[in-house]
Amino acid sequence: MFNLSAIKLLIIIFVVVIFLGPDKLPEAAQKVGRFWSLFRSWQRRLESEVREVIPNLPSSDSLGKYVRKPSSILDQLADKSNATTDEGPEFVERPKPPASNRPATDSHSDPGLN
Repeated sequence: MFNLSAIKLLIIIFVVVIFLGPDKLPEAAQKVGRFWSLFRSWQRRLESEVREVIPNLPSSDSLGKYVRKPSSILDQLADKSNATTDEGPEFVERPKPPASNRPATDSHSDPGLN
């Protein structure tokens, strides 16, 4: 999640132990644990409310992947688009616009433009 190496984690733990002391460390760990638990329950509650409003929303893991690599959602949408076009005709002819009543003019042959 934070991409910390083992050495960096050991340094952080060492600084925290020195700063808090061994007697206050369990109490601080409990507070951090309670905060993390409250945060996770708030996150689950918020996600469930959002999913009630937007039922087709991708999972949180998928959204995280899309944030890290936005091109992946475009690839997925392109794949869905290709799947739907493969089911139908390969080429759809568009209707031609109605013919104009004006005669076609050639700008090179019009003496007024030269």
